[in-house]
Amino acid sequence: DKTHLAENDSVQITLTMTNTTNKPIELTFPSSQLFDIIVYDKPWADQRRIVWNWAHNLGFLMVVTKHALTPDEPLSETLVWRGQDNEGARVHGTFYVSGKFMSSRGGETQAVRINVE
Repeated sequence: DKTHLAENDSVQITLTMTNTTNKPIELTFPSSQLFDIIVYDKPWADQRRIVWNWAHNLGFLMVVTKHALTPDEPLSETLVWRGQDNEGARVHGTFYVSGKFMSSRGGETQAVRINVE
């Protein structure tokens, strides 16, 4: 919901996938993890490293999970990033936030730049 974080600020991140077809679809996930939000240090896939990701240190059931979406139905997940790395340390600088659904029809979103003081 913003592209600049002041000291001790946080940002709300929403990831949405919508069935844009005129038929129901079934999404298949290889585990109980439906999505991830990732913060990178660079925008280029071949040079970036993960600074923070929502799924870091979380456990997921290794069971195939299915989710049906009717036409125009969205699947959304919202979370808060507090401007920290995966070890909990406050980060400073320019970062790139991306999201992805883990389903076979998923894929990673285009990264959004965010500046952290």
